[in-house]
Amino acid sequence: MEQIKNWFPNQKQVKCNKIKVEKNSGLAYACIYRYSMEDAMSNLKPNTFKLWLWLASNKPNFTVELSSAYLSKVLHASVNTIKASVNELIDKGYMIQDVERKYFYNFYEEPQKHNKITIQREQRQFTDLDTGEIFYLTYADLLENVGNESEAKQLWEAAGNEVSSDK
Repeated sequence: MEQIKNWFPNQKQVKCNKIKVEKNSGLAYACIYRYSMEDAMSNLKPNTFKLWLWLASNKPNFTVELSSAYLSKVLHASVNTIKASVNELIDKGYMIQDVERKYFYNFYEEPQKHNKITIQREQRQFTDLDTGEIFYLTYADLLENVGNESEAKQLWEAAGNEVSSDK
């Protein structure tokens, strides 16, 4: 075991003994980047951290069907606590909803910067000044119609908070 270089009063030395897991046994122990874990530990509520740890302990690209009822038994927390923990992971960027498959989420050990509304999906209201016709366009559609990025940005910003989510 590597010697600890920074000693503090009343410090203990701990050797971590792990259960040996045979390769390809289907059973694995967590391999988590320590700094990601420390960040999650300090930024998440305790029950949310337990859920984070449970998710982070899976192998890369492992997909799991997330059931609040199952997780409440595994993590010894109520279904409501599990649901609140899932929402906290989503709100803090650890779980990101797939744009195309609304039921699918990607879990990340470190929070991802994301917007709740994807700019390509957000629609804003525009009025044709000649005809008075109202259009609901995404930024990409607006840019395609205008053809000039600078003008499209100005029009997009001018449309401001007039957002229509599902037109």
